[in-house]
Amino acid sequence: MDGAGKSGKDLLVIGLLEAIGTAILLAAVNFSKGNPLVVVTGILTGAILSGRLTGAHFNPGVTIAVLISDDVKKIKANLKLASVLIVSQLVGGYVGQAYSYMELGSSIAALSSPPNFSPLKVFLIELLFTFILMVSILHNIYPRLSIQSDTVLAVVSVILCVYFCIRCAGPMTGACFNPCVALVNVPFVALVRMGSEQPNFLEYLPSYVFGPLIGAILAGIFCKFFIMPHVPHYYDTMLSTFREDLAQRYSNVDGNNSLSVYENSQEKALEKEKERLLLRGGSGVGDKQ
Repeated sequence: MDGAGKSGKDLLVIGLLEAIGTAILLAAVNFSKGNPLVVVTGILTGAILSGRLTGAHFNPGVTIAVLISDDVKKIKANLKLASVLIVSQLVGGYVGQAYSYMELGSSIAALSSPPNFSPLKVFLIELLFTFILMVSILHNIYPRLSIQSDTVLAVVSVILCVYFCIRCAGPMTGACFNPCVALVNVPFVALVRMGSEQPNFLEYLPSYVFGPLIGAILAGIFCKFFIMPHVPHYYDTMLSTFREDLAQRYSNVDGNNSLSVYENSQEKALEKEKERLLLRGGSGVGDKQ
């Protein structure tokens, strides 16, 4: 995440795109009644529209996990951007939910669990699978952690992880994994279905909010303090490889010109790779580490 130097206009555009993407997510959830395939393609659609500038979070958990896992020196500069993203997610979520209600009425999707399934069980399941999802996302955000360097593959791998988590947790909790979806969907459904014989949706609201929230925080801490310290810095590894390759390439050339060619080639190769990485993600994705 890179919030440094963002003007008010930049933040407005980022916030608008993030709100649109989150609205698409809520529409996908409601119109499909939580169908995993439709939900993940809805996320993909939102990412295509807004990902280049925002990082396509659509989830306060993602924003918080990225904020925690990023360089501690950048947290202060990134707080404003993170705040804009989270507020935009909530606004977009309510817009998507309201539009769904206008079209679908009381048949909108509702987060629900089996009868007699305690809020504690919902909390623990949401926490676990949100943790898994956030760790997967962070591993795809940072080239330092990722096993691949292609943006499309990164998005597809995240989408597949979302699908996996929904299929695993969906029958038991409804598969929220998103504090924004919880804060939008649960109160909205409780209000719309007030007086019906439906279960008390608000009883599970804390589980749907704090389960994903704590799971995201733990994922950020896990990646930052338990994974990143044991993975060589991406640029350090890249430079080491370049040095070995270029040293071998120019080892048979004598004179100072050899050293100059070696250094210039190494610098150009590094700059070219940095430019390629910068094209991988937008301002909301995170700095490449």
